[in-house]
Amino acid sequence: GGPARADAPAAAPVQLPPRRPALVGRDAELARLEDILRRCDPAPPVVVLTGIGGVGKTALALGWLYGRLDAFPDAVLYARLSADIADPASTALHGFLRALGVPGREIPPSPHQRAALFRGLTADLRFAILIEDAARSEDVSALLPGSTAAFVLVTARTQLVRLLADGAEEISVDPLEDAPASQVLAFYARRDGLGPAAERLLAACGGLPLALAVTGSRLRHRPCRAPEREVRRIDAQPKGIAAMADALDSSYAALDEFAARAYRACGFLPGPHLDRAALSHTLQRLPGFTDDDLDDLVDAHLLRDVDDDTVDQHDAVRRHARALAEQVDDQRDRDRLLDRYTRWYRDRTVAASTLIHPHRPGFAAATAGIFADRDAALAWWTRDLPVINAVADDAADRGRHEELWQIAEASWGYFLYHRDYPPFLRLFTAGLRAARACGEPVAEARMLHQIGFVHRKLGNVEEAVAHDEAAAVIGEREQHALTLATAASRAAWAAEAHGDPERALDLYEDSAEKHAHADRPRGVGLARLRRGNLLITLGRDPEALTELAAAAEIMVEQDDPAQHAEVLVALAGIFERQGDDRSARDHLARARENVEPLRSPHFQNTVDDALAALDRRTAEACGEAARQEIR
Repeated sequence: GGPARADAPAAAPVQLPPRRPALVGRDAELARLEDILRRCDPAPPVVVLTGIGGVGKTALALGWLYGRLDAFPDAVLYARLSADIADPASTALHGFLRALGVPGREIPPSPHQRAALFRGLTADLRFAILIEDAARSEDVSALLPGSTAAFVLVTARTQLVRLLADGAEEISVDPLEDAPASQVLAFYARRDGLGPAAERLLAACGGLPLALAVTGSRLRHRPCRAPEREVRRIDAQPKGIAAMADALDSSYAALDEFAARAYRACGFLPGPHLDRAALSHTLQRLPGFTDDDLDDLVDAHLLRDVDDDTVDQHDAVRRHARALAEQVDDQRDRDRLLDRYTRWYRDRTVAASTLIHPHRPGFAAATAGIFADRDAALAWWTRDLPVINAVADDAADRGRHEELWQIAEASWGYFLYHRDYPPFLRLFTAGLRAARACGEPVAEARMLHQIGFVHRKLGNVEEAVAHDEAAAVIGEREQHALTLATAASRAAWAAEAHGDPERALDLYEDSAEKHAHADRPRGVGLARLRRGNLLITLGRDPEALTELAAAAEIMVEQDDPAQHAEVLVALAGIFERQGDDRSARDHLARARENVEPLRSPHFQNTVDDALAALDRRTAEACGEAARQEIR
């Protein structure tokens, strides 16, 4: 009936499981643990290692603790809070007390009494505790000691928010980078080299040490197996590597209905990241509720925050989520979600295009108020360009032709300012097929002109001419004024390319007249600019000045700073050739002022190149003058 006592164990207990091999790529995390250990806090440090299953939380914890046993001479205790135990904290306390020498008959039955006894026995000890697989903050709190010389290390697949609010430190354990991942794979495979398949094996394992260890071990125990065959085996598994799938299944099982649905959707919605607003629209769930669902997934390390508006998913997790979606959700339901997601991106590309490049009328109606201004639209497009392309690819695969050609048509403005030719050529080509499938001839002609322009800039003259001529045929058949006006301009360029400048001048004049007839003054200005550039090439500067002056006036009236800058660059060339470097430099400086707010790499480079060329020629002229003076 007396108070419980502890019989001193023969040696300080160290309950840790065996140390894991191949701990690499964790220098930053180990340094953080060392820094926390050196602090002198009034409460014992509590550190939570969080990350998805298989990322190496336990290996990190064991590696650090085994290396610092001298800092904990009185004990190193261990507990795994198994979910299949009714009261895991109480069970863990029983194990701690027994390890510290308390006879089993003297351990109280009440969890609160066990916790009090544990704190009393360890009040003056220098020891550490490793708590694995914690799912609830209260379970960890019940195991916390009172000794300021104690150190508590916790591994968890979810953020233990309440524990963090009480002062615990969190260290997020992320997948390994390629270099340390290669080391882990090679360590377990025991092979000198894995050949061309190594990169694909690393991609399949996704930097997760558990997957790397399993894959490497399979190769070590099957020395005759080619790495390429192991890649094919992994690819054939819907959820990827079995050990990883088991860990992710456990995390998924803890989700509520809505977070689980969001998780599955994230697995098959296209693109490298996901916009929170897009997910809310797609799942037809209020934004606040969607944020709660996504936060649950982030806490469970099944999603990662990219910024306030977007999340992304590790490749191995995404594969698991997609497999679950195919298993749980009907194909029609998945298609409905994809359709809503595609339309959301279509609506935003159209709305953004009207702000980024408002000078060409689009075919799809734009929704007002989506973006505050041009800068916001441009920032969104720059961030989501990979997603827009992925959505377009998915729309092509699923035959969503209307949304696809509208996305491709709306992408023209962003393309003009950035000029990344190959991916946009692919998008415009897909848009052409989609417009044809929808029976939209005018949209088809526009796609043809966009493709022709890209081929022209890539130097593919015959491809450019063929596409432009096909658009001209449609313009004639449909009697579409703007298509005919653009076709005349493209025919003029073709005449230039084929060495017939006089015909090109006439066709540019024809294009100006057709644009004027269609009430498109900016098109008139573009035709004047192109005539002016051609006249410069022909050495007819006075005529060129007349055309360029007209073009400049129109571009100012139309509030098109990009094309006005193009005119100023052309005028600067004439002044420089006339020996008036001051006027040339003034025009280029004004052009630079025009393009700076546009945040356009293409137009900024155009002006900068012209300024650099002027500086170079000025320096060469000064050098030649100095040489003549010396002579």
